[in-house]
Amino acid sequence: MLPAPRIEVPEAALADPFAVARPAGFGPVPPFWRWREEHCGTRDEEWLRERCPQMPADFDYRFFQTAPPALVRPHLHGDETVRLDGLVPGGALAFRLPGLVPVAHHAWFDGRAVSARLHLDGVHLDLRAEAAPWRVDLTWRGWVARCPAYHGAVLALASLAGAAGLAVSGEHGLSEEAGS
Repeated sequence: MLPAPRIEVPEAALADPFAVARPAGFGPVPPFWRWREEHCGTRDEEWLRERCPQMPADFDYRFFQTAPPALVRPHLHGDETVRLDGLVPGGALAFRLPGLVPVAHHAWFDGRAVSARLHLDGVHLDLRAEAAPWRVDLTWRGWVARCPAYHGAVLALASLAGAAGLAVSGEHGLSEEAGS
């Protein structure tokens, strides 16, 4: 008996029992793997002297992406249908994301205020149970540049339609561009 992968890449299904399988799966990829580490930026002597513990100037937020490369997608809206074929008994698992979005209501001590949508950037599935209901965790992310005048944020949940005209909180802070 030969060991074989339980999950295969559809485009690279094994036909030869002695072939090396292309890795596939849904588990988180560790930060020391090459395709994640290449996004962590330059960590050299200059960085240690001048920036540490801040992130390197050439840091790329894709470093925080823990999904295998084939599963990385652009930011989700939050109402997409997710379908997984061949991973659970019965053949397919399909569900729709809830159509909600967290909104951060930011405030500054000088009276400024802005509300911004957060990005849905993670769908985490826990299929360890033998049968449904399985666990689905969603993660949203937002950024804002902190300054001495920044007071904080209050989070609220809104429908996608109700938050459609708000600014978006992205990697580089708040965007004037309204979310879709």
